[in-house]
Amino acid sequence: MSIADTKAQLQQALETGETASAVTAEAKEKAEEAAQTVTSATSDSSVSQPSEAIGLYQQAQEKAEEAQAALAAANSAVEEYMAGI
Repeated sequence: MSIADTKAQLQQALETGETASAVTAEAKEKAEEAAQTVTSATSDSSVSQPSEAIGLYQQAQEKAEEAQAALAAANSAVEEYMAGI
């Protein structure tokens, strides 16, 4: 494989990583929106399921943030590699 081919494939990987990051950001926003909706809809509830759901939505937000950080680090590593070839 030529260097040009390698760089083209790595550029494609970067673009895919950026897309994944955008999707992850949207997932985080949607999880936050869902938690807020459950909070609003169940403010008078005394059962535990709404609190459990809210906690799980918050966990999803945290995982999405972790995924975004990992994707950013991966893209950075690819960019560094590309700069060196």
